[in-house]
Amino acid sequence: MRVFLLCCMLIGTALPAIMSTGCATGGELSIVEREDRALAALVRERIQVDPVARRAMVNVDVEYGFATIHGNVDNPAVLARIISIVRNTPGIRGVEKGDGF
Repeated sequence: MRVFLLCCMLIGTALPAIMSTGCATGGELSIVEREDRALAALVRERIQVDPVARRAMVNVDVEYGFATIHGNVDNPAVLARIISIVRNTPGIRGVEKGDGF
């Protein structure tokens, strides 16, 4: 029991420090920020190579692995395709629709 509590205390104090974006110094990006930017670029690339999805004017932001799609898509089938592409991108933990939907 004592070991369990110690582990919980260590995780509880270390996890916020690991996830914090304030750890980077000198204008450097944190690991999480770099991963999110790389994921967003990968999602944008996957949308652009899809013959259906690339017709839409959308932007994707990623924060802590969760993607938010922004833009305006008039066709529900195109929107469904975009959401599917984003959702099936390795590393994406969740998808939500943002502005314009």
